[in-house]
Amino acid sequence: MTSERIALLSALTACMFAFSIYMQNNLFLLPFGLFKIGLFVAFVLMLINERKRPVVGDWLVLIWTLLFSGTSKFMLQFFFNEQAFEQGYDTIEFGTSLLLIAGSIVFFAWSIWMVYPLKNAIQGLLLVAGLGALICFLSNAYAFLILPVILGIVGVSLHKELPNHHRSFYYLFGFVVVSTWISAYFLGTDQVLGNL
Repeated sequence: MTSERIALLSALTACMFAFSIYMQNNLFLLPFGLFKIGLFVAFVLMLINERKRPVVGDWLVLIWTLLFSGTSKFMLQFFFNEQAFEQGYDTIEFGTSLLLIAGSIVFFAWSIWMVYPLKNAIQGLLLVAGLGALICFLSNAYAFLILPVILGIVGVSLHKELPNHHRSFYYLFGFVVVSTWISAYFLGTDQVLGNL
């Protein structure tokens, strides 16, 4: 199985889950709470599929997705019961903020790894996309995250030297961001961000 198929199956699984919710409740709702964990699992499967020793970029993506999945409300509910969650809400919120900041920095480091050494405008586009995503992550401007992600998708598509599993993972990340953005537009940001 190729990395493209793993990314495609991950996206199709999310859509099938949403379609089953649509059939029951007449509401097409993607499983936002599972997206963060799904990115980690999908990249682990892509690494297993590669059958090569992980390089620096692989470790950066693994660390980023692990930090990112640690901020998932699904994971927090898995480790904390409702009473403990309410009592330690400020501490948990501070911890997830630190994880998001660390994850943002690791994501930017991955963007730098993708363009190193900077040879042409396509790699410059990826650097601008990574910097834009870092600014969006750090400033909590998730509504604008779609712009650097679309730039990144264009850059990754044109970057010929990038490993295939990194390209596939970036496409999957783009699916997550674009589908979350579209759902927030139609369902309202409170409905979507409450499930992240």
